[in-house]
Amino acid sequence: MTRSCWVWPATFLFVVGWSLCAGADAPSPELGQSIFERGIGRDGREIGGRIHGSLDLRGGAVACVSCHGADARGSGEAFVQAPDIRWHTLSKVFAPRRAGGTRPAYNRSTFSRAIHVGVTSDGRSLDPAMPRFDLSQDETDALLSYLAQISEDYAGEEVPTKVVMGLLPN
Repeated sequence: MTRSCWVWPATFLFVVGWSLCAGADAPSPELGQSIFERGIGRDGREIGGRIHGSLDLRGGAVACVSCHGADARGSGEAFVQAPDIRWHTLSKVFAPRRAGGTRPAYNRSTFSRAIHVGVTSDGRSLDPAMPRFDLSQDETDALLSYLAQISEDYAGEEVPTKVVMGLLPN
C-alpha cells in the first residue's frame, strides 16, 4: 500500500476516535440540571455545601434553584440578594457598581473557584450564605453547561421588575 493510500484512513480514524473521546468527556446538561434543581449529583449523590463557614447542608437545601430561581436570574430572600447566574451573565465583564474597577468575566477556572471556595472572579469573597460546594470537576462542568443552556432558553424573555416607590413630604 502506498503512503497516500493509508494516510487518509489513518487521519479519519484519528479524528473520529478523538471526537468520540471528546464527546465522552463532554459535560452533561442533565447532570447540571439535577445539581441546579435538586442538589443531586452523579449517581444520585446528594451534593453537600457549607454556608457561613460551618453549617453543612445537603441535597435540596443547597440546590441553586432555591435562591437563584428556576431561570437562574436571581432573586431576593430575607436579607440576601442572589445574583443572576446564567452563564452569559457570568461570562461578561461587569461595570463597577461601587467605587473601584470592573469585575472580570468568569471563565471555567474562576467559576469553579467561586463555587468550591467562595472567591469571585476579581478575588473577593462571596457572601457567606452562598454554599461552598463539594462538586467534582465533571459535576462543576455539567453545572456550567446547564447554566449556559438556561442562558439560551431564557435569552429573549422579559422578566418583570419590581419598583419601590416612596413618597417624601414637601
